[in-house]
Amino acid sequence: MKPNHPIHLLNGDASEAALEAAGVPGMRCVWREIYTAGPLAPDWRVLWRTERRMAWLEAHYGIPRGDFVREALMRGGVWTTAMTLGVPLAIWSDPDLFDQTILMAICWGRVQEKAAKPGQELHYVPLPAGPPDAGAMQDAWQRRETLGAAAIQAAARAWEAYAAADPEALRRWLEEEGETPQLAALVEALRFHLLRFPGADGLGIVERETLLAFDEAGDFGESPDVGAEGLSALTLFGRVAPRVPLFWMGDLQFWRCLERLAASDPPLVRARSADGTDHALPPRLPRLHDDPAGCAGLRYALTRAGRDVLDGVRMAPEGVTECERLRL
Repeated sequence: MKPNHPIHLLNGDASEAALEAAGVPGMRCVWREIYTAGPLAPDWRVLWRTERRMAWLEAHYGIPRGDFVREALMRGGVWTTAMTLGVPLAIWSDPDLFDQTILMAICWGRVQEKAAKPGQELHYVPLPAGPPDAGAMQDAWQRRETLGAAAIQAAARAWEAYAAADPEALRRWLEEEGETPQLAALVEALRFHLLRFPGADGLGIVERETLLAFDEAGDFGESPDVGAEGLSALTLFGRVAPRVPLFWMGDLQFWRCLERLAASDPPLVRARSADGTDHALPPRLPRLHDDPAGCAGLRYALTRAGRDVLDGVRMAPEGVTECERLRL
């Protein structure tokens, strides 16, 4: 590749395909990591430091270690190429937390590379709204920003606070560096992320919106996939995901939320089969590569404890939020 052509870091296959069709020069790489889930090691460049993360993602999301290692090695190769040749990096990003975590990680890595070529540029390219196409990607490329040293350093420090799963460290960063130019989207994403930690009711924003989805469903009778005994997992996902747009939550993440709510002590939701039979144990919802039809027959409903949490009578049990569990 030509030294003045950037390496484009993208958030998914659709944006990569659109960028290829746009004819923007440079190497393309889809950054396949879900930094919004699981324990994190600040130094994502070193594979052995991600052992805990690999085990967690395999157990909770069903991501095989082999897949994780393959993608990590690919990212490592791309990173080494960029640092060795001194080529520019272009981060194509939406304003949601999923993409902003990638921005933080890249900025942290850039700061650590003492041997990086002087003046090596880091471009920030806001992705166009809606499904990407070649024309929109060309327009976005023309609007790219070159991140300054202050923004890169501040984003690197944000990554350290984020990877530590420490809400107080994130609050300090927002107080001290939340006005840093060029990082407005990151600031909003981190403000949202703080809402994922337990609030006064013991719930994070995703868990709270899930319980509220039951509360607002009334008699559960307005949709064909909602039975008299509760809401299906897919219906709940369809209700909750649009309420947390800055999360860019996938179904695998939401299934884990439902599992936590059903497994808490006392349970905040209960699962029943389509015939109305209660499940003695919380059912295992799909992992990666599982057939999502496996949860089609399940219906979920609020328990008395879940109702009490919504009504402010009691707090949610410890460990209901993913962020909290990573700190326990």
